[in-house]
Amino acid sequence: MILTVTLNVSVDKAYKIKGAVCPGTVSRVDECRNTAGGKGLNVARIADLCGEDVLAAGFAGGFNGDYVKAMLCEDGIQSRFTKVKGESRSCINILAGDGTSTEFLEPGAPVEEEEWHRFLKDFEELVRESHVVTISGSAPRGLGADCYQELIEIVKRQGKQVILDTSGEYLREGLKAKPTMIKPNQEELEDLLGVEIKNREDLILAGKKLVSQGIPYVVISLGGQRSFDDM
Repeated sequence: MILTVTLNVSVDKAYKIKGAVCPGTVSRVDECRNTAGGKGLNVARIADLCGEDVLAAGFAGGFNGDYVKAMLCEDGIQSRFTKVKGESRSCINILAGDGTSTEFLEPGAPVEEEEWHRFLKDFEELVRESHVVTISGSAPRGLGADCYQELIEIVKRQGKQVILDTSGEYLREGLKAKPTMIKPNQEELEDLLGVEIKNREDLILAGKKLVSQGIPYVVISLGGQRSFDDM
């Protein structure tokens, strides 16, 4: 089984409007689409489409948390979230008629220390049932930058494979636990290593540097670029 961890789940709302986003004005929404959001839940959907046995875990709280679980159930994806007091966040993406996309991403309600320890207990059990663990996206307030490092160490103690896809301090601290695989993009690599990547050779050298630090697999995303030739 693949266990996907999304600590900062959300109700993602896509609003379609005519024209452009104009600050200080009222816009009528032509269409609204709600989905269970968070990077780890996107991983769960793709793994499920590939025919893998998947379980989604993380924090869920309030009406939004229940709504996320219900939408995942509709998608046929099993979940076992740790319940928290705070309301799970909402994130809004305004898709304007002029082709632009404007996002408003809530930070997520703070997680209390007792809730984090409950999650760790749940996580230990879920890892025992899994073969591969993926940890993706941001973390809610209340958790330290080393929260993913702690999760990776738990997975590795049980001899399982763990994939980390995050950025900033969460990535920097998470690397200390030597995950099986990471998936940084060019910007995240530059921030992590303090270098400027100008071409394909720079990109490869940056990836090799992380491999030399004990990360077995470094998969580098080029984002919107179609190939190295676009650099």
